[in-house]
Amino acid sequence: MFWQRADRSSRETAAVRIGAVLSLLAVSPMCVGAPVYQCTAKDGTITYSDSRCGPDAKAVALKSPAQAAHSAQRGPTAKEKPPLVIASHRADVSHTEQSAGCLELDQLDNSRTPPDLYLGVSACLQQDKYRAAVAIFALAGMEGHFDAARVVDKTAGQAGQILINGTFDGLAAEKREKFAKAITEVAADSQALAQTCNRIRRIGFPVYYPGYMVVHGIHAFTAKPGDSTIEPNFDSAAAWNSLLTSYLNCRT
Repeated sequence: MFWQRADRSSRETAAVRIGAVLSLLAVSPMCVGAPVYQCTAKDGTITYSDSRCGPDAKAVALKSPAQAAHSAQRGPTAKEKPPLVIASHRADVSHTEQSAGCLELDQLDNSRTPPDLYLGVSACLQQDKYRAAVAIFALAGMEGHFDAARVVDKTAGQAGQILINGTFDGLAAEKREKFAKAITEVAADSQALAQTCNRIRRIGFPVYYPGYMVVHGIHAFTAKPGDSTIEPNFDSAAAWNSLLTSYLNCRT
């Protein structure tokens, strides 16, 4: 999420931030990330790596942005869970998120996953409710950054960008421009930004298991059953509060 700090009046700074938003929204479909390579040893053992692991290494296709944007796995809210994918294959994540539609932040809670929230962004954009889309987009971005920080496999953080790409791919240019304008307006309006910050602060850090992100990292190929997928002793409250400042530019 690119916000323009309300206390910065530089036109040059604003132009850079606005340009970043427009570049993001105008991006064409992207690959999932760096390729994953499969190698087979002489004894038949299969290994995976983010770099070529042998002369016969072959690239393995990852999930498409569309699959990533609408697939997730809900898990325990308080307990650790083994990886969804192990050894030489990716699990078929059969649970598909269902968006409740274009909602206000006051109607959302911390059990909603980013795949669910980005569907809400899409619903708002289709209804031309751009301020509502910006608010949900901000919450989804917060959660995506939070999840990227708490998963053990940092390569899985690419899932956040995949979801954004999936949300805006195919969206009419006019709607992209109106959404970018709404972001700029909210970021420059201290009262609107404060309201968004306060509502997201009240929602609090996520309580779901970030399965949607776990399946997009190298560990999805290399992890063993029982391997930890979440950083031990992760301070959820501290990470969430830090993102409010560093990511949304919220004032304390």
